[in-house]
Amino acid sequence: LNLFKKEKPEAVDLELISIHIPKTGGSSFEQTLKSVFGKKGFYRLDIKPKRGILLNNKPYNSRLLPSDARVIHGHFSMKKLKENFDGVKNAPVITWLRDPVERVVSNYFYLLGILEEGLSEELQQTNIIDRMGKTFEEFVHFEGSRNKISRFLNGMELEDFTFVGIIEHYLEDLDQLAKQLDWPEYETFYHNKTKGPKKQLTPEEREHIKQLNSLDYAFYKKALEQRAARQ
Repeated sequence: LNLFKKEKPEAVDLELISIHIPKTGGSSFEQTLKSVFGKKGFYRLDIKPKRGILLNNKPYNSRLLPSDARVIHGHFSMKKLKENFDGVKNAPVITWLRDPVERVVSNYFYLLGILEEGLSEELQQTNIIDRMGKTFEEFVHFEGSRNKISRFLNGMELEDFTFVGIIEHYLEDLDQLAKQLDWPEYETFYHNKTKGPKKQLTPEEREHIKQLNSLDYAFYKKALEQRAARQ
């Protein structure tokens, strides 16, 4: 008999799981979550293929979330969450969507902006698109840029979510979410808007990108229909 054997810690009971799909207003929503749940109860969680698990932007190795966690928010899928953490109990799961074409365009120029800021003054005088290695047209055809919403949701259906908000209706949907989850009060924030030029797409280009992201559009259309039904 091992008298010094430690009991296995119990899994934390989360109050909310928020899946942040890139370029869908996640930075603004993150600040709102902190205002509702408190900074101590909020944890930013990212599960990335190359960098591993990051909790509040730092490497994290435990298979249990911190005991004081009330809400987790970040770039992860429910499948990855359950693969990497023990005892993840049922909690309301929410996410935000954006028109897939607009999301792809925003994602490209956001990444381009990061590269421009990170380059030396000498390299900034060269063609940043060539340094990036991909033109806009190449980026939209790149497999990793296509159907990103569907890859983050990873098999989940609309019915699996407690709430799915639409960024194009952010303030109205945020208010609806607050009422649904019985938040006594909350703050709104606006962060991380993509800087720089905005590409004006032709109708043909827009339709082509839409076809490249057909899985995302099917989910987005269904979410819009759900939103219209609850109005």
